[in-house]
Amino acid sequence: MMKNIKMLCIILINTFILLILIEVLLRSFFPKKNIVEASNIAYQYDVDYLISLKPNIRKEFVRSSKNGGDKIIWKTNQLGFRGDHLEKKELTIAVYGDSNIQARFSSLENTYPKKLEKYLQEKTQKTISVINGGVVGHGPDQSFLKLKKEKEYITPDIVVLNIFADNDYGDLLRNKLIKIDDNEELVFATSSKSQDPIFDTIKNKPYKWYHLRMKDAIRKLRDDLIGNPSLLPKNIIKTYYRVCLEEYDDYQNDSEKTYSNFADHYDIDIAIDPKSESATLKINLMEAILKKFKNYTRKNNIEFVILIQPSPIDINKNFLINYEDIASDFPEYKKDNLTSILQNICQKNNIKAINLFHSYTKDDPKKYYFIDKNNHWNDEGQDLAAKITSSYIVQEIIDKFHISSKK
Repeated sequence: MMKNIKMLCIILINTFILLILIEVLLRSFFPKKNIVEASNIAYQYDVDYLISLKPNIRKEFVRSSKNGGDKIIWKTNQLGFRGDHLEKKELTIAVYGDSNIQARFSSLENTYPKKLEKYLQEKTQKTISVINGGVVGHGPDQSFLKLKKEKEYITPDIVVLNIFADNDYGDLLRNKLIKIDDNEELVFATSSKSQDPIFDTIKNKPYKWYHLRMKDAIRKLRDDLIGNPSLLPKNIIKTYYRVCLEEYDDYQNDSEKTYSNFADHYDIDIAIDPKSESATLKINLMEAILKKFKNYTRKNNIEFVILIQPSPIDINKNFLINYEDIASDFPEYKKDNLTSILQNICQKNNIKAINLFHSYTKDDPKKYYFIDKNNHWNDEGQDLAAKITSSYIVQEIIDKFHISSKK
């Protein structure tokens, strides 16, 4: 009996030592990149709107093999805008939005702001500067605060706000920057704002022993052989819905929980039931911040245009889930819920708006977005949006209001 126990102990000790050696080898030959160092060092905490781009940086983005594998080099200027140094031109346009506008996944000349600049110059024969004010993860509330902070030195004639009708509603809850008070007025948070969890280099340190590389290896083997259960459409939809409700509860209860700007997700609560409590709150906050945008730009003699960009989930089958997956579980779902609500808000408040939903769906919607896990518009999607926007600006603003250059 003692001999068997001794043998079992030897086997267990040897197995434990072997597992430690395997873990050490995995960490040595397949090091796990630090999340902050790998992708987010280009960003920094901003006391006003939570996160901003660092000035004078140069970064690399590599598209997945399914999206061509292209290597993109992108950089910021001395003011922290993507692109080259700003130059005074006859007409200045500032474009605000999230990662779709910053577009680190596209070469500078293929980004929406640069394409818009190119098409407007061709149509007007004016010298035009289109400033890329996009930042990964930014919601409309952050874009508004960013515009207020930099208006005096970029002095735009026109501001275009891109709203991604996928996750931008939810940003207004996650950011916790705005509220509607008892008088139904929009108020901004005055308390100190928490840093994005992504910047906590201690929590994100890649070599902590509680995060076993063997677990990663086993998970990868499972994914390669049978797939990742969490990426099944039904499970993704359940997760989105659960998280939407959690975010709503946190917002309503003034929770101290801090959400990352790099963890946005599809607003499925609005897509399947726009009259639900969480959806209604998001819609009300969206209308309030867009009215604030309109009033501020009008007061400062700036023309204001909303660009409504549909989610790939609602118009094609490029992403991990699509409209058919949602409709099978939620018969009340409509593909244009997220975009039509925005359009109605703009019409109700006399805000100029361009809705890309119909332009993207009348042809071949899958060609305007990346595929697989990337939900952004691709070069072709940005190009079409820039063409449509340039025509709209010429017809509705430049020709109609005779905008002239600043003296």
